[in-house]
Formats: sequence, structure tokens, C-alpha cells
Amino acid sequence: MIGAFLAAVTLLLSGALEPKGARVIVQLTPQTTLHGTVTDQTQEGLHITTTTGDEVIIDLSTVHGGVQLVDIETPLPAEVKLKTGRVIRGDLLADNWTSIQMLVQGVTMTINRDDIVTMQLKPDIASIFAAQRALIEDDDEVGRVELARWLMANKSWALAARELHMITDRFNSFEAKRLLQHAEAFAKLDTDTAKDAPDRGVTDQDIAQEQDTSAQPPTGQHPTPTTVPERLPLPSNDIVHLLRVLELDPTNPPTITVSEATRRKLHLGWGGNRLLPATDEGLRHLLAMHDQDVLQLLFDLRARGLYGEVEVLQPPESLRRFATDVHDAWLVTRCGTRSCHGGKDSGRFRLLRRGRVDDRLRAGNLLQLERASFHDGPVLNWITPANSLLIQYALPRSKASTPHPRVPGWRPAMDDTRMMATLKWIRSMRQPRPTIDWPPSETDPPAESTAPKQPVPAPSSDDSP
Repeated sequence: MIGAFLAAVTLLLSGALEPKGARVIVQLTPQTTLHGTVTDQTQEGLHITTTTGDEVIIDLSTVHGGVQLVDIETPLPAEVKLKTGRVIRGDLLADNWTSIQMLVQGVTMTINRDDIVTMQLKPDIASIFAAQRALIEDDDEVGRVELARWLMANKSWALAARELHMITDRFNSFEAKRLLQHAEAFAKLDTDTAKDAPDRGVTDQDIAQEQDTSAQPPTGQHPTPTTVPERLPLPSNDIVHLLRVLELDPTNPPTITVSEATRRKLHLGWGGNRLLPATDEGLRHLLAMHDQDVLQLLFDLRARGLYGEVEVLQPPESLRRFATDVHDAWLVTRCGTRSCHGGKDSGRFRLLRRGRVDDRLRAGNLLQLERASFHDGPVLNWITPANSLLIQYALPRSKASTPHPRVPGWRPAMDDTRMMATLKWIRSMRQPRPTIDWPPSETDPPAESTAPKQPVPAPSSDDSP
């Protein structure tokens, strides 16, 4: 449990402890810990009722350390660093004695405290708003509008819309009405693009396998991947550009182009804060900015709805690796053939096939891989890359911890060189994985397909940038 004390939200020794009612873990000695609830703090020390019902008094000057657990009423944005070096970003759902629970892109993840190095809570926009709103008089129209602008700058669209509704009801404010239109539009956009949570969660066993890659995941008689349509159209160029934007390194981006139309959309939707004034002068400045500076502004404003409109002229390194070392090298030539996962007998997991291999085809197959999940696990395991079924199913059965099901004509596509290249590619991809709205929605089903669409997005802790 020593790792639990490194996951400090509030250090007992810092004096910032809320005494009565606080749930704490106290490290009495390097080998001994105590779990309990604080009942009082006096000159004698900290009075604690332990989880076993004992009453103890602890002299804080003698303890080695400890943490105060967080009482969660609403999910709190948090960042967790594991001993493996992985960083997980999401919403903290529960802070318990031996584990925490986080919501990461719709997936509930349970993490043992022994696996955690640090945990940090991020600013809670709703709590900050409530505190600031309490300082503003109800009749202060200007102050309330400025606070609503701040909510919009932080992309808290629904909360901004609610506050602006109350402002317009009270003051009949033209400016509040104008902002309300934007806030409601983007709140609806957030709702419309939200994804259903996949059935598969991330368990403690997943994290344990990060340190023990020989662990055997549960297997079934037959794989049951998430259902995908029999035939999908290629992703649009906007999806290709969105993938590139989400994978690029903003400190060293490739050559990009941001059109005037996209800049005007940015000003209309995100104008009204210190980064982007909602004035004609602000628009003129935006139109004159260098493309790279506009890209950084898109990131700073988290204007994700416009990322796909940025034209990225060269693929980032991670997508280049996927194209040259995985997709073109063996995926489409071995697994994507008509007799395998590229033909009518491919089962419910199917790779896209076209006469010409280009970036749209690569983008579609990458997104297919991200969504595919079998009883044996995900095709791409971002937590433990070596356990990805993309690797395990392609290895010779004698080398695989999860061998490919026995089907006529199957042959291994993976050797040691390809496995190392594929592992390097998986590890080079941005983490956590963002969600991309593709395949198309159910309103446009593919021809001659009766299979229901159940695309499962890959988990991710944060959709930033």
C-alpha cells in the first residue's frame, strides 16, 4: 500500500486537511498503514475511527505520510500517473481505500492504489463558476455576462446556456441573447457527438498485465467482435485531416493550412474571450494570423469541431509508422485479402478494400481496428500493446498467448521484425485515444446490410487538445 501514499490529493502533513469527517489513509511506518475517518483534531493529535471500528489518536509529527480521500458528489476531472509511466486523464468517480474509479471516454476504469504514482485533480469548472457566481449580485448584468463568457471560453456550453437563459429572462439583454445562441448550438453539438459507452471495461487485470505481459487473458471458443457494417464508405478527407490534427505534435507541427472560412467559423463560435475578442478588429487579426498560430488557437480554445477543417499536408510520425510499418507492410496484403478480413467471408470484422491504397483507406482501417473488440480482448490494447489481438492473432500459434481461432486457410502474418515495428507504432500513438465520429450513423445504412451498427470507440481519458 506504499504506492497509495504517493497518490496524494491532500497531504496530511501540509496542514490542509479538513479535519472532521475526512477519510484518510495514514502511513504510520514504512510497512504499516491505517484507514479511517477523522473525528477530531486536538493538541494530542488526529482522532481517527478506523475501518475496523477502533478509536486511535495519531501524532502527526511521527507519521511518514498519508492522503485524504476525495468525497465525490459529481465527477471531477483528474489526471493519474501509473508506475508504468502511463498517464490517464478522465473524470474521478470514486476515491476508495484501495482503489479509485475513473470515467475515461465513457469507460469506467478501476485502478488499484498500488499501481498509482500520483493523482491530481483538475479545476472543476462548475465549482469555480458556483463560487464566482456567489460573489456577483443578481442585478449585475455585466458581471454575469462576463462570467458566462468565461464558461464558454472553457467550453462549458450547457452551464453557460443555463446562466444566459436566466440573464435574458431578467434583463432582456441583446448580448446575452447573442451568446445564448452560440452556447445552445455548441451544447447541442456536444450532445449529438457523444458516444455510447462500450460494454468492455478496463479492469485491474488490464493494469496488472502492463507489468506481466505473459498473463493469459480469458479466451472463448469463438471471437465475437463488435458488429461492423458489411461495406463502409471511405472516410472523408475531413476525417483524414482530423486524425492528423489529433496525432500531430503542436510544438513541432507539419505544414498546415487553415482556410478563411474556418477562421470565420472560429471567430463566430469561440469569440468572446481574452484569446479571441468578439469584435471586428479581433476577426481581422484572426484572418491575418499565421496558419500555425491559428492551429495553436484552435487547441487553446479546444475548438474540436473545426479540427477536421485544418488541412495537414504531411502525416505525423505515428500515422506515418502505421502506413509504412503496419497497414501497407502486412495488414492489407495479408489480413485484408478477399479470403481473409477483406472479403465476404470475413465475419463481423472487416477491413476496407479498394483498388488503390491511400490515406482515406488507411484512416478507415485504423478506425476499424480501434473499434474492434473480441471476447479475447481489444484488437488494439493501448494499456498493454503486446496483448493487442492485432499482434496476438497474427503471430504463429506457438508464440501467441492468445492464438488466432482455427479457421481454414489462416496463416500467421507476424514475424519478430513486424511485431517490433507494430509495437513501436502502437506506443507512438497519442494517449489517451480521442473519439472520432466514424463510421456513419444508423440513418445511412450500407446497402444490402442487415447487421446492426454498434461501433465501439477506443477508450481515452481526454479529448484534448
